[in-house]
Amino acid sequence: MNAKKIISAIRNKWGEETASIFEGCFDVKEIESMTPDYIDCLATDIYYSSAEAEEIEEEMKNED
Repeated sequence: MNAKKIISAIRNKWGEETASIFEGCFDVKEIESMTPDYIDCLATDIYYSSAEAEEIEEEMKNED
């Protein structure tokens, strides 16, 4: 599958931030060689890791 279509699908399902991180972490050949299940797994991990990082950042701001 075309890397642009994969990134677009990630963007539609998980949002712009997740798609941007995914796109920044992997090159076109890597993305195109991944299975759909692996892509979904990675995107899910990126999404929840980003959300957790935002929560931690917010907690740190509240402690100040």
